[in-house]
Amino acid sequence: MNNPSRVLWVLGLLLAPAIAAQAQARSPASERAERFRLSDLEAGVRAWQRTGETPPGLPVDLAGFNFLWQASPGDGSRVAAISKVHGGYLALFGEGGDLLELFETDEIYYSVLLCDLDQDGVAEVVTDEVKGFGTSYLDRDFHVYKRASDSLVELGSRTSYRSRMVYRENEEPRRELIRGYVRCDPGDGMQPRGLAYIVEQSNEGESPSAIRRSQLQVEDGRLVELPE
Repeated sequence: MNNPSRVLWVLGLLLAPAIAAQAQARSPASERAERFRLSDLEAGVRAWQRTGETPPGLPVDLAGFNFLWQASPGDGSRVAAISKVHGGYLALFGEGGDLLELFETDEIYYSVLLCDLDQDGVAEVVTDEVKGFGTSYLDRDFHVYKRASDSLVELGSRTSYRSRMVYRENEEPRRELIRGYVRCDPGDGMQPRGLAYIVEQSNEGESPSAIRRSQLQVEDGRLVELPE
């Protein structure tokens, strides 16, 4: 029989990112940086790799730099994701390379994906970001962003990873895990394009079991989840 408290814990973890995405706005990294270009960012990263210091005038702090990812969503612009320890940035550059928008994110965890969810020819950007961490837990969420004019707008988020140490009376402590997986599904004529989304629960010493299978799509400017 399912433990009611565990079921509520799981549901709370899965629903929290979607609620937080509605209530929490991203903080801007800076005002629009006039004359700052993608080539300046690339040169700044190369300088940091040589010296370990953020070059003067760069509108981002590269301390704890992990990686720089960039790609075009399909309209000639470029999206750049900057991952660093305990933080990160997303930047949008126009066709000519000029900065259009720059804002802070949580730490981007070695995963950036492009997928055209609403089939408008411009792919959405999917990141895997560290939401919180401590000595006995680690939380990550998938975030979906879309280009809207000269900005990037967050459409929503879903659980990527939850890790907790669980302590119960007269039992050895054990770790409980929830893992989310996303894959860009091109559709097959009957099923529209979207993100295939699978969530598994994997407790220490037990085989993982799927607790959620669905598809993430964009409707009316927001991320929606459709049961498989």
